[in-house]
Amino acid sequence: MGLNHLGWLRSLTVDGTDVLPGLLGDVAALGSFEEGRLFGPEWLRVLGALPNEYLHYYYFRRETLHSVQDTAQTRGEFLDRQQGGFFDRAAAAGSPDAVYALWERTRLEREQTYMAHSREATGGWQRDSDDLEGGGYDRVALALMHAIAGDSGRRLILNVRNGTTVPQLAPDAIVETVCEVTAKGARPLPCAPLREDQLGLMLQIKAVERATVAAALFKDRDAALRALALHPSSTRRPWPPASSNGRARRGETGGPGGRGRRGGRSWRAVVAGQRPGPGRAGGRWRSRPDGAVGLRPEYPPPRPRCGPAGGVQAPYGKCSPAP
Repeated sequence: MGLNHLGWLRSLTVDGTDVLPGLLGDVAALGSFEEGRLFGPEWLRVLGALPNEYLHYYYFRRETLHSVQDTAQTRGEFLDRQQGGFFDRAAAAGSPDAVYALWERTRLEREQTYMAHSREATGGWQRDSDDLEGGGYDRVALALMHAIAGDSGRRLILNVRNGTTVPQLAPDAIVETVCEVTAKGARPLPCAPLREDQLGLMLQIKAVERATVAAALFKDRDAALRALALHPSSTRRPWPPASSNGRARRGETGGPGGRGRRGGRSWRAVVAGQRPGPGRAGGRWRSRPDGAVGLRPEYPPPRPRCGPAGGVQAPYGKCSPAP
């Protein structure tokens, strides 16, 4: 149960017995598949569930972020180049057999590099051949079509309208859950109530998704900023906190509708993703208190050193007499 790229296996029933607790307590068994190696037996035991691999970005944000900082290209840039290159080569390949062989090589490279940064952050292990040959959404789509055409009642994990499956979410929200598929379509099966931590993360991500959709459909800048700021993996704020009178504190950047004050970058520059360069005051890339790394404006700006007489540095560049 969960959302797309965010969910948990919370029970695994065999002949009427839930075998998931036994699996979570078996270190050797957990080391035999990807999620077990990715999250580690101790965390899985504490969590009491098997998370989708993408939850590594939330549970181990600091480690994953550290592993991607020095990469020459993002995963999206890699796939854009790789998939685009495939279509260029396929157009000149000639026979269908040659195109298929070319696609298999392309697909294998994609699978081998899947979540490479997260695997690097957890020991640098390689994917098993079974995982490389497992296929992707194409097989899920074919299984869905077979189930509908054959009215088989097969159970598949699919993305469907929520309805009443998770009462805390809107009926039209899309959830990812076990469904029974017949000629009438996919029907989500009833599930046990979500734990507070699981429901809380789902609600937050769903709010981000809806804000992102609103930003795209209605060109809503506020919705875009809200989506960026509310996402749990975000390492930057669109603007710094305001003081009690609603204005940015001295030495910090201003919020929407105002100009940045002394020593800070404007919120527009932060949203645009500009990194501070030589001569650009008020921000630098450094570690945050939560261990993440991102743009963090200086609060307050760097203070000048006091004279040889030795004073005590006070805020905003002033020196007070030594005690």
